[in-house]
Amino acid sequence: MVVITRKLAEAFFIGPHRVVIVRISGNRVRLGITAPKEVEILREEIVIKRERALALATAQAEADEADETAPDPFDGVTPADLHSPMEGVGR
Repeated sequence: MVVITRKLAEAFFIGPHRVVIVRISGNRVRLGITAPKEVEILREEIVIKRERALALATAQAEADEADETAPDPFDGVTPADLHSPMEGVGR
């Protein structure tokens, strides 16, 4: 990790992208970032939320796929196969 100290209105670059300190208020810093619209700039909590959603969707898709490929335990069973061996006993 690189730690950079800057004052209000000072800037630094991340690659070709200019980052300016726009405002400092208490323990909060507002940054201005000059980058093309194609460059996705996300807060950390958004990235974490996306990663969790993707992991959940992947796990669900894998579970669904496993359900589809599991053998049907009743495949080939007829209604006659389901009669109880005790049927009619004690009547």
